[in-house]
This record gives sequence, structure tokens and C-alpha cells, in this order.
Amino acid sequence: MYAFMHKQLIALKTDERALAAINQLARTYFSNNCFGTTSNSSIISTDIYQKQADALNSWLESIIRPILDDQQATSSALALALDGISLALDAGPDLVQAHSEHVLSVLSCVPTQVSETATATLGHLISTFKKARRLDLLVSSIAKVQADRNLEHGQRTNLLVAPAFLGELSQAVSQAMPHAQVAACITNLVDALVAEASKQTGSERSSKRRRLSHKATSAEDSVHENTVEMLTIVLANFVLASVATVSTEHQSIQFSKLLVGTYTRLMDTLAGKELAWERLLLHYVLMEAGSRLDGTERWLEACMYPERVRSHILTSSKALAADPRIAALGMLVAFQTAAHWT
Repeated sequence: MYAFMHKQLIALKTDERALAAINQLARTYFSNNCFGTTSNSSIISTDIYQKQADALNSWLESIIRPILDDQQATSSALALALDGISLALDAGPDLVQAHSEHVLSVLSCVPTQVSETATATLGHLISTFKKARRLDLLVSSIAKVQADRNLEHGQRTNLLVAPAFLGELSQAVSQAMPHAQVAACITNLVDALVAEASKQTGSERSSKRRRLSHKATSAEDSVHENTVEMLTIVLANFVLASVATVSTEHQSIQFSKLLVGTYTRLMDTLAGKELAWERLLLHYVLMEAGSRLDGTERWLEACMYPERVRSHILTSSKALAADPRIAALGMLVAFQTAAHWT
């Protein structure tokens, strides 16, 4: 049945009526415990739940993913495919996990016309993984996403850095993530960020060009730049949210050690790169997270010693003037440092 539907879909290209009908058929099949699974031959030959899982996986791979991959798909077709992902999250969330990295990659560059549907799909992803207490799998999938599609002059948007998604993810992490999962998530995000940032080279002048014109010197540069910025934003939000998962003195001590190691690694990696904004943001966030934990006073004093902040963290006046975002973050870091010593 699914092979037939896929063949018809390929022939019809982006026939939204056909896709909507297929979605409805799949919804009926998976929401009804009897439909399609009650024949004697089916029950005798194999477990009915496995047959449902096989059918769901076939539907995802043969119908939904080709539409998500099609750069020429209409907005309506893409919206229906995203609706199919939400349907699959209800029918078999374990199977969707195998496709989560691919889905997140698509959601990192969606047409603005389907942003509402895509945002709903992201929200469904979060609620599903939250309910299963496996938000770590979602965060690990985000760490593997390459933001390698150009955001075409506002025609597309990266929902993985949208305030709505970041706020919902942060709330879910602070409310439902077991603290035991936090360290691995931060490590995965930091590893991915360091790997991408290590590929970055350039000077203050190239940084100015990147921030003002948003043009990269090559397609590969665009991949690294977009991915580094995305990972920085996700990591910053995740670190602040994960502080709320600390509930014991032992956890506080271990988390403080994790922050110290993370800070040192990130500052060393980002130093000398054309990543002043990312470095300022991560300094600010890690200092803020540390201030919410007990036993971090000496580390905070060392990191926020005024002379050190001025010479090692705050960027040059030329870079500050080149990018308002860098200037704003520089001011926040300066205020944070001053507040710590008053």
C-alpha cells in the first residue's frame, strides 16, 4: 500500500490533495487499534505492533522524507509533511527518533510561509521527548545539525534559534530533564561547537564583513558560520536552563566543575577567531550560571577580574563599532563585571 502511495505521490509531484488524503489515511490507520491490523493472516504471521511500526517507518521514509528533502516542494506540501511528522510523533515516537536529526535540519531553514506549522511540529517534538524524559536525545540531535542552507533574504528562517523554541526547550529542560543527562548534553553541544569553530579563521575585518553583509566567502564558510552561531545560542540557553536541574550539594559541585572546564575550553577555542559575539555571549552566560551555584566564588572572581575582562574578553573598539550586537553584549559583560564587584 505504501509503495503504491509513494509511486502516486512521485507522479503527482506536490499534489496537496493527494498528500492530505495520505495523511488522513495514515492518521486513521495509526489512531485506530483495529483498522488494518485485525486480519487473521496478519495476526498469525507477525506481531501487530511490529506491523504498525514497519508501516509507520515505511510511510516516513517513502512519503514524508522525500517531501522534506524536495527544495522545490510547495509551502502547502511542506506544511502537510510537517503535519505528518506530528502525526508520527503520536503514532510511534521511538521511530521518529531515527529521523529527528533530519527533521531538525529541515526546521533549521524553513520557508516563512510554513513557520507556524513548523513551530507547532517543534513544540510537539519537545513535548514528546519531555514526556518520555529523553530530552537529551533531542539536544544531541540538535548538536549534529549543520545549518548549511542559506536563509534567503528573510524568505526562510531557522526555528532552532527562534525565541519560541528556545523558551519552550529551556522550560522543558528546567522542569523535566534528569540532572544525570545534563553533562552529556553540554559536552555534545560543546564538542560540536568547538569542531565548527576550529574551522574558522579570519580577522576583525572579515568579522565585520560577515556581520554586516551576512555574506560568506564560500559555501563551506557559510556552513561553519551559521552552525557556530546556532550552536552558541542553543548552548547558552541550555546551560542557563540546566542550572534548575541541580538539587543537591553533590550535583552543584559536579556541575560547577563542568562549567569551569567548559568555560576554559570555549574561551581558548574562540580566542583569535572572528567570533567575538559568540565569545562574549558564552562568557556572560557561563558567569551567570556560575553565580547561581554555591562554591564558585573564587572561579567567578578570577574570570571577572576587571583587568582580565578588559584585556581578554571585551573586544576592540573597532569590532564594537562594526556590529551593534557585539557592542550590546560588551556592555552587558561590563555591567555584569561591575555588579560582581560592587
